[in-house]
Amino acid sequence: MALDGALRLLKEGGIIVASFISSYAPILDNLKYLLPMDSIEALFAYLSCGVRTAEGFTTAYFWDPEEAKTFMRESKLKELVFAGVENILSSKEQEINQLNEEEYQKWLEICYRLSRDPKLHGTSEHYLYIGRKA
Repeated sequence: MALDGALRLLKEGGIIVASFISSYAPILDNLKYLLPMDSIEALFAYLSCGVRTAEGFTTAYFWDPEEAKTFMRESKLKELVFAGVENILSSKEQEINQLNEEEYQKWLEICYRLSRDPKLHGTSEHYLYIGRKA
């Protein structure tokens, strides 16, 4: 497992940064781009097992936020940061990127603040975990 290898190389007190794909990322992508769907059931099918096959993307494991945090905690890491990346604002990503610098910075700050709100983690496309090896 990749985490085991990283932890073997990480010194005591060292920092590890990991990212996870959210369970809801495919739904958020479909919403953001209004992608055509084979069926609603196909879009929801992987939520029960976390595995998504290579159709349109790649075979990957998609994580629930609590599952990701527990996985890292069980590796004897002290959580420093757990953030939801590309959260509820992601459906407006293209529009936000077109704003003038002053307005863009405001939305960037809003996104940063929302990224730390555990109630919104499930609305994120990815999670960012930063931890310290004990």
